[in-house]
Amino acid sequence: MLKENLLKYLPEGSLLHKVSTLVSGAAAGQIAMIVALPLLTRLYSPEDFGVLGVYTTIVLIFGSIASFRYELAIPLPRNAKIASGIFQLATACVISTSICLTIFIVLYIDKIPVWLNLPDIYQVLWFVPLGVLISGLYQVFSYWEIRRQSFSLIASAKMQQGVMSALSQTSFGALGLGANGVVAGALIGQSIGFFRLFRKSCTKKPHSLSNVNIRKIKKLAIIYNRFPKYSILDTLANNCSTYLPIIIITAYEGAAEAGFLVLTMRIMQLPMNLVGSAVSQVYLADAPEKLRAGCLKEFTSEVLVNLVKIAVIPTLLLFSLGGEIIPFFFGVDWVRSAELLIWVAPWFLFQLLSSPISMVMHVKKKQKELLFLNLYGFVIRVVGLGVVILLEGGSLSEGYAIASAFYYFLVFIVCTRIVGLGLVEYTDVVKRCSAFFIVGGAVFLAQLLWIIF
Repeated sequence: MLKENLLKYLPEGSLLHKVSTLVSGAAAGQIAMIVALPLLTRLYSPEDFGVLGVYTTIVLIFGSIASFRYELAIPLPRNAKIASGIFQLATACVISTSICLTIFIVLYIDKIPVWLNLPDIYQVLWFVPLGVLISGLYQVFSYWEIRRQSFSLIASAKMQQGVMSALSQTSFGALGLGANGVVAGALIGQSIGFFRLFRKSCTKKPHSLSNVNIRKIKKLAIIYNRFPKYSILDTLANNCSTYLPIIIITAYEGAAEAGFLVLTMRIMQLPMNLVGSAVSQVYLADAPEKLRAGCLKEFTSEVLVNLVKIAVIPTLLLFSLGGEIIPFFFGVDWVRSAELLIWVAPWFLFQLLSSPISMVMHVKKKQKELLFLNLYGFVIRVVGLGVVILLEGGSLSEGYAIASAFYYFLVFIVCTRIVGLGLVEYTDVVKRCSAFFIVGGAVFLAQLLWIIF
């Protein structure tokens, strides 16, 4: 009876059904990470988390462009053979990027820790090329399975990724491996998730690498050159503006401050990882067909309504209760993370609402506009930090959080306007989610009164 009731509200093929499939897998992995965090904060120091933050930053920045962003084109063509060729092209780009990065690290292994003002990063650097390779291939295989609507497989990979990261990092922490242990654990979890996709998806012939046509791949690289032409710089600007500040904070305020920020971001990324990435993938899978059918505006409004209903209240609860949760669960050494949570919460709320809708820029071939939008984000966040450093005007972490909130609010406005949403549609979303906004507003007001009095 319960199953029938659930299916009634989540019919197969619907947006919520697809999102719930992805969220279920991500939830298991995220729950494992959340359960492990109180242990990890006692097994590792803030400095260790700072090293992890720098490693993750490097892998995310290079891993996100390792495929030259050709993976974004995989779900778009109707012809499976064309999609297969794009898959092969993206895979070749990832492998080439990883080889080049390995050569760079071999040549400059002694200088990189000096540039970063972080001697503990020396041994961790050898994990970077492998991390970029796994991250890039995971993206390529994920988008192939998005094309196939294989959301349950992606969910399973996300679950294994989170669980194995938690187990590995906890085990290595118990052995006293420090920064090397927390980074190696993250890499193991990442690898397990990728191999889950690799093992299952490689059994299907349409994208098999055993039938590579070099001439076809070269032709596709030219046809879809708008993705590397615009999306590489766009993605670099976006990821550098998001993660490069961690390296800057490490260099100017120490690894411990970066570690506090990394923990705060991990906590706030829970709704983002559970819901935001899942909705983004489903939106990208369904939006091309909705655009061809002439109902993209209505589809986007429905996505926004579901985002508000699913995630706004949990995000605000984290904002309200974070000051009590962090010292209790993670230890008194992490009180600084509780202070940062209040500043970071608005940033992640706007990011949660804007990131899925930003996929419309690829669907409507607005890569050039997205490039300028992300370049603007880079300017207001990274250059903003530079101004704070020069003026010695306060904490870098708080300044970074404020700039990020403003940027994602701007992304939300721009992307929804490109879809065609206006004041009427915004009002309709608010009306349909009025109960959630009332509860969320009450939570926010209670927290504000608590801080004042």
